[in-house]
Amino acid sequence: MAPGSGMTETLTAQDARRRLVDQLRSQGWITRPEVAAAFTAVPRHLFAPTGTSIESAYANDVVVTRRGSDGKATSSISAPWLQAYMVWWR
Repeated sequence: MAPGSGMTETLTAQDARRRLVDQLRSQGWITRPEVAAAFTAVPRHLFAPTGTSIESAYANDVVVTRRGSDGKATSSISAPWLQAYMVWWR
């Protein structure tokens, strides 16, 4: 979109996955092609609660999936950097 056009670009899940992989690679969390391929293929947003934006689902942060009656998070999808580390580490 042209700057100042008044229109915002819609981020697709596929683009968000690619952007996340690029970020995790640049930060050193993804160093193996197999891990990059997995992150590129898995639709993280489908595991997030209904209503979670694509941008939030693919942010390098946890996605809260459940909160207790006090509002505190009781369940979440792990942050991508941690998932990459767990997948890499055998």
